[in-house]
Amino acid sequence: MGVKAIITTIAVVMAILEIQSKPSVQFNRRNTNQPGKRASVKHVCDSAPRDQVIQKDNRYVKCLKPSNQELKKEINAIGGLNRHYFANSLDEARKDFSNMFKVYGDLLNNTEQWRSWVNNKFISSPYVSTPTTTTTKTTTSTNTLSVKRDEMENANKEVKVDKRDSGNIAIQCLPGGRDTENGVHLCPACQRCTELPANYYPRFVNELTCDDSFSGNQNETRCALGTGPVGIPIPIGTCHQVSMSFDVLVHQPGQYNITFQNETYIEYKEIFTEAPWEVRTFCECMAKSIFKIE
Repeated sequence: MGVKAIITTIAVVMAILEIQSKPSVQFNRRNTNQPGKRASVKHVCDSAPRDQVIQKDNRYVKCLKPSNQELKKEINAIGGLNRHYFANSLDEARKDFSNMFKVYGDLLNNTEQWRSWVNNKFISSPYVSTPTTTTTKTTTSTNTLSVKRDEMENANKEVKVDKRDSGNIAIQCLPGGRDTENGVHLCPACQRCTELPANYYPRFVNELTCDDSFSGNQNETRCALGTGPVGIPIPIGTCHQVSMSFDVLVHQPGQYNITFQNETYIEYKEIFTEAPWEVRTFCECMAKSIFKIE
């Protein structure tokens, strides 16, 4: 082997050794090319205002949202919605939502809390008074009155009450273990007007949730059977939220149709697709086992 060939061989070996001594460079390069790591391209309408013309890349752009009539037509095509449980505005909700406390009897059919919500008036607490919390009876002991008053004050502190003209509010609430005309109401419950995100249709849902401000344990809602000698509900088990699935419409980022375009102007409209939404409907009491059957 000549001197020139030896020099060439040495140069090749040194180049190979130099490449092998830099694994971190190769590793980083492979990481940047992994699937799913590429930056996603954001649609211009995802952050643009609706019904306004903006300029983007030497072109005028307008982003539109379907009208309520168009969305209503779409929702009707997949079965429609019950107006007593779904609304697209607070005005519609106050007009059409059902009073879920009707099942507890006439005394809870038209509570002060319900009327204040329907009429868009502020009230300090969503908790309603029931026969067991009435303090005007002369047969009720002083100790019992004190306990009940403390309970109601705690409810006012622990339950967040938003403005009556906003979504996600507790319309009216009933503690667990309270007597009603139709029997003992075991699980604590709140009727709520829940506001869905802005990319959903419709926007407001009528729900009954397992809200408990008396047990002190946010992870375990208790159900109770009446009250003890000092007015404290007697726990008999735990309450579980029961929900039902309904189909609504949702707009996902990046989903648009082109409704018009030319060389200088383009118009997009949001696409809404069918999606399930879990609506909280009632609370089920799972009582502790008292008798064991062999």
